Amino acid sequence: GRAIYGIGEFLRAMAVHINLQKEMRMMSNPPIRRLTLDAAGGSVEALCAEPATPRAVVIALHGGSHDAQYWHHPAAPKASLLLLGSRLGFEVIALDRPGHGGSLKSFPNGATLEEQVSIILDIARAVRAGRGLPVFLIGHSLGSVLALMAAASGRGTLIDGIDVAGAPVRFTDEQDSS
Repeated sequence: GRAIYGIGEFLRAMAVHINLQKEMRMMSNPPIRRLTLDAAGGSVEALCAEPATPRAVVIALHGGSHDAQYWHHPAAPKASLLLLGSRLGFEVIALDRPGHGGSLKSFPNGATLEEQVSIILDIARAVRAGRGLPVFLIGHSLGSVLALMAAASGRGTLIDGIDVAGAPVRFTDEQDSS
């Protein structure tokens, strides 16, 4: 259902929204930098935005036909997870999953879902050990499947939380074989 507000509540909500937007505009954007992360069988490229004092790390996992730019496209900076996350105090690492973007060099044939989960958890372990910060996964589409698999795995305790969107419920036989 829809919430119905009186004019006073509406104006207060708008004032909060406008003040939040002003605060966000006054914060400077951290530089977006490219990282190369060691992974089993090669290296994984990533985009990273890091605030001065991060309170947690978010590892972003793109879907099947994308790369790390899904989370930070130069043409749409207002929609950037990297910029928003860093403004809110999170270090955001958007991976080029094996077979995509900059990771294509090390993984020209991609990697199985299980291999990708292992890589993601190795990166989460390294981040946790190096920074001592909580690690969260966010995934879109196939990236959400990987986030769920990682959290449900035997090493899932490395992950403090997940957020997923567009997770398929089942694969067709053709998708299972690819």
